[in-house]
Amino acid sequence: MIEISRLRRMLVAHAQRSETTTYAELAQRLQLSPPRTIGQVAQALEAIMEQDAVANEPLLSAVVVQRAGNIPRAGFFQKARTLGLYEGPDDGPHAELWHLSQREKLQQYWQTYEH
Repeated sequence: MIEISRLRRMLVAHAQRSETTTYAELAQRLQLSPPRTIGQVAQALEAIMEQDAVANEPLLSAVVVQRAGNIPRAGFFQKARTLGLYEGPDDGPHAELWHLSQREKLQQYWQTYEH
């Protein structure tokens, strides 16, 4: 089981440096064991998205992208829709622009304020 607070700290560090990471890199850093390591990461990221939405903060999970395509998996967009934060498809130009806006909000939030 993933410790959400540890994962959150990892995501904050990436946000503060304006960097992305991949699901696989997180699974490795968290030393997850198969099966479904990426699924375990995705589930924990969705829990963090819920926390961020309740706190009205930018979505930290936006720093996590697929190795190919440089945007999050479809589940990121689906969860954002469920939370009422996004309207649109799971991929394509609209999703890419919305993801970029989330990354910009993260950068501004985590580099500007003391948390």
